[in-house]
Amino acid sequence: MKDHYVITICREFGAEGHEIGKQLSMQLNIPLYDKDILAMSAQQLGVSVDRIAGKDERVQKSCFSPYLLMSDEIPGEKLFHTESDLIRQVAESESCIIVGRLSDYILRNVPHCIKVLISAPFEQRVKIIADKRNLSHDKAARLVREMDAVRNSYYDYYTKGKWTQDSEKDLVLNRRLLDINNCVCVIAKIYEGINNIKKA
Repeated sequence: MKDHYVITICREFGAEGHEIGKQLSMQLNIPLYDKDILAMSAQQLGVSVDRIAGKDERVQKSCFSPYLLMSDEIPGEKLFHTESDLIRQVAESESCIIVGRLSDYILRNVPHCIKVLISAPFEQRVKIIADKRNLSHDKAARLVREMDAVRNSYYDYYTKGKWTQDSEKDLVLNRRLLDINNCVCVIAKIYEGINNIKKA
């Protein structure tokens, strides 16, 4: 049994999972991995982050064009497996928070992992995205729907339909009544409580 715990944060688009993870990282004084996983993958693959950013948390359909086969493009599958290996490595080595990238599924058999889902009502997520990106309600709603579909497709493709965003979570937080601070407080108390029980 490991002497540390990992928190994975699965989040609906617009539910501010990254912001919750960032604040939680500061409160618990443990590292946060989000876009860092993408940057680490880029370094390992020997490419720039810009080259693979468009494939991050997205399903890339195979294309058999001879022009693409001759290019030096990094396949989405290769990026996914590189990110998966990095997620396992950091989960094995230290207490940390990992946001997205199917980390909950990749670490599904890891006992020292606390799996969290951050959700929020659709209209609340639309307002958050509209305010943050200075979009109209209609454009924000369209973006939220598109990103929900992208993330659901990502889960379905790489888990072969066996896992969804709300599968086997230890904690589900709905932002309907909870602000970022509330969510951080709840997750931190569970994390600290588990650690205290283990040390007792």
